[in-house]
Amino acid sequence: MTEQATKTDWNNDPDLSDTWKFRFAFFDKYGTPSLFSAKHPAWEALKTFPWEDKLKINANIWAFFFSFIYLAILGLIPQAVLLFGVIVALGIVSAVLPENVVIEAFFNFVGFVLAAYTARMTNIWYYRKRVQGISEWTLK
Repeated sequence: MTEQATKTDWNNDPDLSDTWKFRFAFFDKYGTPSLFSAKHPAWEALKTFPWEDKLKINANIWAFFFSFIYLAILGLIPQAVLLFGVIVALGIVSAVLPENVVIEAFFNFVGFVLAAYTARMTNIWYYRKRVQGISEWTLK
């Protein structure tokens, strides 16, 4: 299900930080890089950027540490709700399973991967909402 969010003129938005404007300008020029396509033009363009700018475009440190809370602050409510549901489901499954070092390590790994994925996708989700006016109930 896709909802139409309100599009904004992000270039002239005084509430939008320079970091977000930098990210949005990159996405406007090269598109949003796909995790599953190494031939996307954005990946080629990123090769020319210094590592600080690559990190700024590819990851969101706030989303890594604060996940669904940060998504809700950005107004990405569908993603925040879905992510919260995944976290709760993983918590329930891990609580039901017997205590075991391997199981604990597995769920720690899954939690890290989920945090890294959220950090990676937050900039794209926010771009889709603010610039393209698309708010989807999906985590892709």
